[in-house]
Amino acid sequence: MSGLNILGVPGTGPNAPVGMLGGWPSDLLPIFQQNMLDRAFQDFLKPQLGYRRCADPFPLAANSGQTITATRPSLKKPATTPVQPGSYASQGTALGAFETGSGSNGYGAGQEFNVEQFTVAINQYRDFIPLNIEEATEAIASVFMQNVRVNAIQSAQTLERLGRDALYATYFGGHTFVTTTLSAAGTSIHVDNINGFGNVFNPSTGQINPVSSTNTATVYVNGNPYTLVGVTPDTTNTTTTTFGAGATSLNGQSGTLTFSTSVSVSDGTANNRVRFGFAPPLIRAGGASSTSSMTSSDILKVQDIINAIAVLGNNGVPRLENGRYICYIDWTGMSQLFADPALQTLFMGKDMSTEFKMGYLSSQYGVDFHITTEAPIQTLTNGLRVHRALVCGKGALLEGRYKGIGQYVRTLNEVGKIADVRIVDGIVVVSRPPIDVFSQVITQAWFWVGGFTVPTDITAYQEIFPTASDSYWKRGVVIEYAGSNLMVM
Repeated sequence: MSGLNILGVPGTGPNAPVGMLGGWPSDLLPIFQQNMLDRAFQDFLKPQLGYRRCADPFPLAANSGQTITATRPSLKKPATTPVQPGSYASQGTALGAFETGSGSNGYGAGQEFNVEQFTVAINQYRDFIPLNIEEATEAIASVFMQNVRVNAIQSAQTLERLGRDALYATYFGGHTFVTTTLSAAGTSIHVDNINGFGNVFNPSTGQINPVSSTNTATVYVNGNPYTLVGVTPDTTNTTTTTFGAGATSLNGQSGTLTFSTSVSVSDGTANNRVRFGFAPPLIRAGGASSTSSMTSSDILKVQDIINAIAVLGNNGVPRLENGRYICYIDWTGMSQLFADPALQTLFMGKDMSTEFKMGYLSSQYGVDFHITTEAPIQTLTNGLRVHRALVCGKGALLEGRYKGIGQYVRTLNEVGKIADVRIVDGIVVVSRPPIDVFSQVITQAWFWVGGFTVPTDITAYQEIFPTASDSYWKRGVVIEYAGSNLMVM
């Protein structure tokens, strides 16, 4: 049988991989020699990788399992003060004298830039599929390519969830509500979700540090400001901010917020809104004051998307390379946009347009719409399903990539190595011929070494962008909307 015809000679031809092809079934040789594996893996991989589109790659010289801290500079505020005639004389006539002023950056009278730091955890993610060539002799090539497809989709979903979790955990954090009404004014309140409240920016170090009595933050309870000095998670988590099986990593954590002064009973009443003073903006369709108060009529509108664009624009968020922002949205949100009279008016008389023939928007209002099945859905205690779209710009996500992966792969592919190892869009694809005692099992594997993080833009403040918000994270906006009655099961 052709599937068991094992060749014992190295692969030849201009596209043959470096290394030994000996030991591979002859039916599989064209897959390696004609780069079919690369193309197939990439074809299945590309459509899945949506959250990566807003990520800036960040090469890291770190090993798997390490967490490193990196620094990036901020912009400088405009220099609008005119130079007075004769002022150069007081700074010295030589250029060198001017450059050796009192500033730590060596430019004396010059304006220094601030810095922000971020941390990235580098880890390895991987999986494999065994293929028994004795059991798949007649269709070994098709089964092999089927495994390539499965591995490509799995690796893509893995990266999607890592990127999604980093984005959503950041951009809907810092918003919650009081769960238990205070019996009397007190310094602590119990809230449904403390995520996004526990850290505050320290300008002296450029880092985000835990909230404490010496590292405080402003929190608005029922719209009134209080000084947060402590955050304590519950031993038993009673949060209602929970998601389905594919997004449990985004579940909330109930706990207690402690303030420097007493919270009034009127503010500390159950269901009152609580917002971290530097939380990212959050748009709720229909204008609901909290997620728990949303109803089935709070559906997504075109104006919600436009409002999110306005927030990003006011914060000076750069667009993607194609000049547009990106909106991650599920099919429920897309169907609600098509029901919006504003969109229907826009396409009036264009019933043969691609959008209406295909049933989805690809680009409109300066936004690319990426329809995803990875968007998190929260089911409220009353059964209402709350969906979340995310509109963001370039650099909303940083993808830390292990710098040494290329050298590692080159080492594996030296002559005499038995496995075929190649990199496709940063993911390492490994195909190993049978080396088991019966010489029957091919191993098809993938792995990726890296990590995702969401950087802050704290130093993009109003002196640089007068329209900027106070949010630490400015490059994304979450839009909450209710599933229609048809969608609520």
